[in-house]
Amino acid sequence: MKKFKSTFLLLFMLTLFTSCVKEIEAEEIPIGNLSGIVIDKFDNPLKDATISLPDYTLRTNAQGEFSGLIPVGEYSVSVSRDKYLTQVTKIKISRDETTSLIFILEVGEPEISISDDHFSFSEDSGVFHVEVTSNADWTVVNNSDWISGPGSGGGNMTVEFAYTENESAEPRSDTLYFVSGTAQSQLVVNQEKKLAIIHVEGISGNLDNVTRDSVYVLFNKPISVIVISSNWNSWSTNTYKLTDDSHGVRFEYWPASLGREHPFNIRVKDNFEKTHSLDFGVPFFDTRMTIEGFISDFIMINDDKEVLVAAYNPSRLIRYSLLKDSILQTYDLSQYISPLKLSYSPNNSSVYIMGSLPDASLYNTRINRPDIYRFDWQTGAIVKATTIEKEINDPSQHPTIIPFDLEFTQSGLGIVLLKSNGNNNLDYKLIDNNDNYQLSNYNNIGSDINPEDRFTCVHRNFDNTKLFLRLNNTVKYGIFESSTLHITTVVPPYVSLGQFITPSRKEDKFYVAQLNEQFIIDTQGNISQITELDNRNGPSADFNYRDNEEKIIYYINNEYFRVMNHNNGNQIMSAIGRSNQKNLTSTLDGNYIITHTKLSTESNALLIYKTERFSNHSNK
Repeated sequence: MKKFKSTFLLLFMLTLFTSCVKEIEAEEIPIGNLSGIVIDKFDNPLKDATISLPDYTLRTNAQGEFSGLIPVGEYSVSVSRDKYLTQVTKIKISRDETTSLIFILEVGEPEISISDDHFSFSEDSGVFHVEVTSNADWTVVNNSDWISGPGSGGGNMTVEFAYTENESAEPRSDTLYFVSGTAQSQLVVNQEKKLAIIHVEGISGNLDNVTRDSVYVLFNKPISVIVISSNWNSWSTNTYKLTDDSHGVRFEYWPASLGREHPFNIRVKDNFEKTHSLDFGVPFFDTRMTIEGFISDFIMINDDKEVLVAAYNPSRLIRYSLLKDSILQTYDLSQYISPLKLSYSPNNSSVYIMGSLPDASLYNTRINRPDIYRFDWQTGAIVKATTIEKEINDPSQHPTIIPFDLEFTQSGLGIVLLKSNGNNNLDYKLIDNNDNYQLSNYNNIGSDINPEDRFTCVHRNFDNTKLFLRLNNTVKYGIFESSTLHITTVVPPYVSLGQFITPSRKEDKFYVAQLNEQFIIDTQGNISQITELDNRNGPSADFNYRDNEEKIIYYINNEYFRVMNHNNGNQIMSAIGRSNQKNLTSTLDGNYIITHTKLSTESNALLIYKTERFSNHSNK
């Protein structure tokens, strides 16, 4: 028998240029000697008897003797031989000492049986008993790490085993072997997985046709429901529908807030009739990216596969992948600016940033710096593009030099909108990113624009050849042609003041949200059917962009989310919305809607909705 020693421990250390293997001198395991003899009742030595210990086996020689080096410890030793009854005894091996044994085996065929061949238990801890019937000594081979019990016994007896709680979401199983010589009985022990919720889904209803919001909950095993309640208010229900072979539950909850995660508790029984109480949250959105600080703006980049988010407190840009649902990169702006407004230039594929001091920390901080920064989202480079300088005719105390909106056409020529920090003065300039961001005044001669006209927002059209503008305190809308450098106006046949506009990114049209009317208008002034929503409550909107749904608009304000059909002026659906959702934006493939919202005084979130959430509500 070879002496038992440990293997060598190899430590692998990987460095930039080399790797090496360091050998550590092995330590000797404490051992002792086990020896003895196996005979029959007439003192005849028994050759080829098997002496079994956990992980070790010895055999007798022609004189019935055995010997071997065994690590220090306590063992159950089983001695067996064909046509003899097995014997088992417990021993202790001490370091550098010899433990001697004498086994006298009786003639016979060992037999063993047990009362059960399998047990099944819930996920809780507990004990079970096994009745063993045998004409000899026996051992229990137990390699389980969650079942414990005696390792040996003799004759007929009842033995107790304990099992621990299964805290995983997967079931487990192990087998115990009751062995006496060549005779063996096995016991399979199964334990249920811990009851767990593996999927939840908030399903949006429709206030227009009284389709209620509902919740779907999927468990990892069958359940029966006792009661479902809200952890937010006093609501509770016993009305539900079991689905998925009693693994799933669906129940109505009304009204849910689109964009909010609603907390619930559900009390259920499993197939062992054990009662469980589980808390869970149900999101009425599809994805949420929560960040520290405040989100001020975002734009789509990389063919609408990614969102570039402007955030401050701390100041940074966050590049987020819609497909991967993960942040790809964060760009520190703490040395430059607090980003409050972003603009994408199709001329040089750069993003332009307007904002406030880098250490801005108040929610709804306003743009107050004359600087415009350029960000290359492909390389991560950030440079100051330009600083708006005071002109001679500007008032010295409050010059109109703060850029609050900016768009470029494909040619590189654009319009920057300017304001003053100290009063309500507005101005605008032409800006050329091909000429070191040179500013120039617009020539009003032959234009629809009066010298005193000013603008409150500017947007690119679908092919980046025009800019759409909303005139301040009028019902007129401007269209800047980069090819002619002229601004023409369109005047809709409605007199309420404009609130905002959203350009279509597929057609030369834009959505107009006036105070009392909303419609889609083209560059010739042709309008769609109107809708009549109250536009005083922080609204934003965008086009649907699904095929053959060019006049379907997604609309949100501080109270409701709506889907509006401007083919006929009808409302397709509406739902209660989480308050303070801003900048609703649709992706060009029509698959996603994105907003951002305030979660707390210290965090904001980007909310992403799959538009399939709303597509099950048929058009009116």
